[in-house]
Amino acid sequence: MQGMEACPLSSTDAETKIELSFPQPMPFYRRVSALLPLVLASGLSSCAVQHASTLGSAWQAGINLHEALLPANVHGRLVARTMQPHYITIHSTENPGATAAQHAHLLLDSGDRSKNNPRFGRSGWVAWHFTVDDREAYEHLLPTEQGDHADYGGTGDTESIGVEICEFHDRARQAAALDRAARLAAALAGRYHIPASRIVPHMHWARWDYPAGKPCPRILLERDPHAPGGWRTGDKWAGFIRLVDRYR
Repeated sequence: MQGMEACPLSSTDAETKIELSFPQPMPFYRRVSALLPLVLASGLSSCAVQHASTLGSAWQAGINLHEALLPANVHGRLVARTMQPHYITIHSTENPGATAAQHAHLLLDSGDRSKNNPRFGRSGWVAWHFTVDDREAYEHLLPTEQGDHADYGGTGDTESIGVEICEFHDRARQAAALDRAARLAAALAGRYHIPASRIVPHMHWARWDYPAGKPCPRILLERDPHAPGGWRTGDKWAGFIRLVDRYR
């Protein structure tokens, strides 16, 4: 995430997290954890409903997609700032154990401030389109609305759909989250005619603070001291793309 500034939150802001501009900011993982009782109590019942309009009902069973759209012009959802998506940008939240529902509650409740993107004329918030975990996915922005999750107003923000994958220490849960994210990416790619070559890691997008791209999604990248920035795509990323292709 970005500012999360980058990938998680990711989103771009999302991932590396968290340079929030709140006074004495609480670390993101603590803020997310603090929302758990609310999540358990409400189940997002007031803001999340089964959502079929973006992808169609045929994908519902495999993705378990819920709508948790930010209110118009709140917390970085600028509804007049539209786009035609040409890319899908994959992030990971860098908040091990936090679920998609918890991220949805955070964005709806307080949003996630961006320290850096206002200097580039952006919204001042970290905002991305979908968060996915091992059980379900939540939609925060429409795929035809620009987010602030990748590169401070570059092509990663103005032409790409941002997908945050939740991180888990448990291997089975992580594998399930990756599988669900692949299903979602496949559905989005089919809906918007996006080729596999344009399903990219957040690291694909260079930015002023990460000239080689932010190392996100870290769960799908390889450390390499000889690579620009010390990270590269490898077998894990290739395996994810193969999984996406399988579901297309």
